[in-house]
Amino acid sequence: MSKKYLLNDDNKRILKDMSIAKTSELVEEFDCSEITVKRALKRWNVLRSYNNNGQYCALPSVVEFDDAGLWFFKSVSFSKYGNLTQTVIAIVNASTCGMTSTEICSKLKLPKVSHLTFFKKITGIQREEISNTYVYFSIVEQVYQTQRQNRVSKDGVSTSICITDTISVLIFAEKIKNPEYDEIALCESLEKQGVCIALPVIRELFEQHGIEKKN
Repeated sequence: MSKKYLLNDDNKRILKDMSIAKTSELVEEFDCSEITVKRALKRWNVLRSYNNNGQYCALPSVVEFDDAGLWFFKSVSFSKYGNLTQTVIAIVNASTCGMTSTEICSKLKLPKVSHLTFFKKITGIQREEISNTYVYFSIVEQVYQTQRQNRVSKDGVSTSICITDTISVLIFAEKIKNPEYDEIALCESLEKQGVCIALPVIRELFEQHGIEKKN
């Protein structure tokens, strides 16, 4: 099969109908060489999975990223940030109070045991022990300082409460979306989204703005 023929809409439609596929599967499906398939995938700007050793690919038109920039299809995971290293750096940087290895694995749907050493070797983030647990933070100093303040407050290491504009916006946005939520429900809902904000921070913010506590 010629390279020109491989790059037509029919072949692209086959990959789209498959949702995701391995290169080896496409070699068989298109009945051509592996190098020809790889050239086609590069031309189509396919996305590669950050798990399964990047074996799976998908067309950009198929992938539907969530608010965190992630897309999960069965046991295969994709990220708008790129490979696993790039994805870990991105979600740690975007977190409000850094992330433990457990939180990273939960967010990215990764097996924890097999990735502990991997996280430690990533140079784009830094690790620090907080309350007997290692937490990964941004290497950007201003972001790191904010994340660390939020983490020690969340873990009860510090009694000081610092409420930044960013944190206020996140809390109020979640409250507007779920007006029936009390402080505890808001805290739990935000944490499920990878946003770690201590309950005292939410309560302090509500008190500052005269928002009554639900009974």
